[in-house]
Amino acid sequence: MRIKVTVIIVIVFSLSFIAFTVSPFWGFYAHKEINRLAVFTLPADMMPVFKKNIEFITAQSIGPDMRRFASANEGIRHYIDIDHWGETPFEDVPHSWSEAILKFADYYVLTDTDTTLVRGLDHESLPKTLVIENVENIDVEKLLPAFRDKFSRDLYGKRWEMPLYSVGVTTSLVDFGLPSNVLNDPGTKVQIVDRFSSFGITPYNISFVHQQLTRAFENHDLKRILRHAADIGHYIADAHVPLHTSENYNGQLTNQKGIHAFWETRLPELFAEDEYNYFVGRAEFIENVPEYIWDVLEDTHSNLEQVLAIERKLTETFPSDLQFCFEERNSRTVRTQCREFSRAYHDEMDGMVEAQMRKAIQSIGSMWMSAWILAGEPDMKQIAYEYTLSDEEREALQELRNKTREGIIKGRDHVN
Repeated sequence: MRIKVTVIIVIVFSLSFIAFTVSPFWGFYAHKEINRLAVFTLPADMMPVFKKNIEFITAQSIGPDMRRFASANEGIRHYIDIDHWGETPFEDVPHSWSEAILKFADYYVLTDTDTTLVRGLDHESLPKTLVIENVENIDVEKLLPAFRDKFSRDLYGKRWEMPLYSVGVTTSLVDFGLPSNVLNDPGTKVQIVDRFSSFGITPYNISFVHQQLTRAFENHDLKRILRHAADIGHYIADAHVPLHTSENYNGQLTNQKGIHAFWETRLPELFAEDEYNYFVGRAEFIENVPEYIWDVLEDTHSNLEQVLAIERKLTETFPSDLQFCFEERNSRTVRTQCREFSRAYHDEMDGMVEAQMRKAIQSIGSMWMSAWILAGEPDMKQIAYEYTLSDEEREALQELRNKTREGIIKGRDHVN
């Protein structure tokens, strides 16, 4: 059983051999085009791997969306609801993942008999005998060393416990009235409850995958190079969608439900192939990858107000009988935005969708090239080879395809 599961996990990265009939996000068309065109931004020395395997990198661009049918932890890697975190979130949210979790976490002091809320929101599942409010001076820097030992990339509201004496925050807790017998008891623990990751972790995830890609280059591991390159292409493309940066990710907070798929799927499918110019120039080396990602997200988020405002205005002024139509897709009749309405929305945004796709293409190529350079520019000719699926892998892929067709996305679904 373990061997079979392992095979399924491994071959999920070979989705170029199958065609899925599920609801898209950026749109399968857009994700594939973005990854494919990013290859042509690379220097000639990288082409023996990327040009040779362009079909794999193109098809596998939708792999992360497919994993959303299998794992509830996958969805949070595709977005960050940055506007959830206040008026100046790009200044206030730490760019370190662990520091961000610690800053917004709930903290509890646990003993054999009592649970004390030190800082955070009400947590009804835990008994409380003493509530200490407005505690803001817990030193995150002191928490980090102990916290990292228990840190996990897949979070979704997890709790971590550690002995109080190992945390180094005793003084600040004393200041707010915790009894000395609690502080001095070796069995007293601090529990940290994640309140951050469910609102999205995409900048931290992209940095993590970039580190994996760099290691794959260092190890001359073609299979992982292709896997991580395709994955990071998907996540970076998502980071260029304004609605991937907002708590109002599908217009559900402003009575504009469905705008997500309208912007990132319907518009590219209608206009990209015939109208967009994808000449974006060459990839560029990125000095500081984590900060670069945050800059991308801030630029993307700056488009959000326009995305929502234009659609709202058109919905109120455009003839209602021309807003939604029925079309045949994959042998099904689906309700979608009419071409006239889509054209009006597309043109009112004055090239925004095209601009974001172009930025995504250049960003992906630059991230690939930067990982290669950071790995010491290994000789790609030496590590290039053709990878083919075994019969066992093909059977497992077919099984995965059948399950996915009937599957339900775990976590947030912003398509409908």
